[in-house]
Amino acid sequence: MPETCKPARHVCLAYATTKDVRQTLLAQTWREPRSFTTRYATLFAGLSTQERSTRLRRVAAALTHPAIPEVERHHLYVTMHHGHWQGGIKLRDRGDQRLCATCLRAGDSQEDTAVHVAHGCPTARAVWAAVARTWQEATSEPLDVTDPTLTVLGLRPRQPSGGDSRAEARHRAREPAWRLLHAVTLLKLHQARTRAHMAYHDPKGPREPRQAKPKHILRAIRQRCARMVCYEHAKAVHSTQAEPRAGPRQGAWHTFHKHWLATGVASMAKGGRPRLHLLAAAPPVSHAAPGSTHIRVGAALTPAKGKRPTASAWALEAHDVGPDGEMTERLRASGAIATAATHPAHGQATVAKRHTWQVAMQVAADRALLYAAQLRRKGRRVTISLPSATTARDLQPARPGEARPRTSHRDIASNNSRKLQLLGTQVTINVDTAVTPQRLQHAAGAAAHSGDIRMQVSVPGRAMHAIPFSQQA
Repeated sequence: MPETCKPARHVCLAYATTKDVRQTLLAQTWREPRSFTTRYATLFAGLSTQERSTRLRRVAAALTHPAIPEVERHHLYVTMHHGHWQGGIKLRDRGDQRLCATCLRAGDSQEDTAVHVAHGCPTARAVWAAVARTWQEATSEPLDVTDPTLTVLGLRPRQPSGGDSRAEARHRAREPAWRLLHAVTLLKLHQARTRAHMAYHDPKGPREPRQAKPKHILRAIRQRCARMVCYEHAKAVHSTQAEPRAGPRQGAWHTFHKHWLATGVASMAKGGRPRLHLLAAAPPVSHAAPGSTHIRVGAALTPAKGKRPTASAWALEAHDVGPDGEMTERLRASGAIATAATHPAHGQATVAKRHTWQVAMQVAADRALLYAAQLRRKGRRVTISLPSATTARDLQPARPGEARPRTSHRDIASNNSRKLQLLGTQVTINVDTAVTPQRLQHAAGAAAHSGDIRMQVSVPGRAMHAIPFSQQA
């Protein structure tokens, strides 16, 4: 089979199928799209032949990704081939119609190319900045929106080869969500550009365009992405109910959970419907006061698999709150949790009989209170944010006559409640039901995977230290 953007390969005629014949005939007539050598030439400048083929191959794979709806996919095809009726070449005899209407209203003259609409226009820059911010908040993955390779072509930087295999798996798992978000963003930017263009060149005279500001575009992006996540959820539910039961870590529901829930892009709300976390307003919480320290905790519970038993871990991060509310990282820590069911030889290091989610949350609260006590001796006020209202409730002293159920975490919760009372009013508990940052989830997951019950403490600018359990008290 001749070389295209894919390397040439041999096809055995004895086992050749109709698909092989069709692909061979198509490869013989393949030509690189002209737009990549003209309009998008700067996005491929400086690449070797192999790197250029690799980038073309990634663009082609992005266009055909199954997470992209057909409307957005058609727009992507037109954009990649620069088939929009805009710009100086197609509108060379139309006066200022070849210029960006949004920039014209601001007194600037910029050619209305696809790269300008998707990347260079002030509206596009504002939209991409918000998209990158919400993407990092949900997934902990930073995006460089100053690179048109990301905004126009939609190609995220690859994970370094030879790195952490679990980090590479998480990066691949986020690809469907990114494909959907990028395709929808490009379409909504183009639709806003069209509304601005039609309003500026209205035969009756220029007028203010409707729904063309960044806030309108971002709302449309969120609504479209939320509908598509609900659609993916409906497909997974239907497949689970209609198809034979899949094996462990297989099937449509496992795929939906891996790509949309485990990545932090969405979660399941009450009523069994998915809730999108991208471009969503955070729930109201009481923020830490300036001059105090804010401690945020997370926990992970991994089920048993094969010979690996159930495991759980905790993680926390502490930030100093400046006078203007700016957060400065102070410390990160994580560690696995020892229970009698999985660590019978650790003696006093065991905290409960078995692993549960609330046991993990209470251990995380215990470590946060331990660090809060150290900060209180230095005279600092502390706010501890817990992602579970149940955990925060169990830290409060029982009311007279109140009988709390006997649970695996009851003893830990009672100890934590006494510690909190001793610390006084300068240590407050805040319930933050927003999504736990992915960096905390990843740290807790890595600690559970390692099984090291020592406290792994990391301070900015210093090496990581492992503190044994006997020195944590």
